[in-house]
Amino acid sequence: MENHYPDYYKPLSCVKGIYMIIDGNTGKQYVGSAYGTEGIWGRWNTYALTCHGDDEELLKLYEANGEKYFDKYKFIILQILPMKISNKDVIDRETAYKKRFLTKDFGLNNN
Repeated sequence: MENHYPDYYKPLSCVKGIYMIIDGNTGKQYVGSAYGTEGIWGRWNTYALTCHGDDEELLKLYEANGEKYFDKYKFIILQILPMKISNKDVIDRETAYKKRFLTKDFGLNNN
């Protein structure tokens, strides 16, 4: 991520979005949203730097298993959204995806 992979940085930093992380160790899913100033790139960069992105459940996994555990994580964009969309609308869409994929009941989302 430090190299800002130009092929990815520009298109991912200018859009908001909804994404899924799949834990390749367990198959559990996590749905999240990106709506900061650097869009999806900025959010995913936080995961690259911390392995948990400050999410409670992912932080627990990190503390229990260490950094190597996250080598099997896969990131998928579920929906790309324009930067002009409100953060509330992004969060509402994230909530709908959590319901669709049941990630609060059977996945890694705790809220």
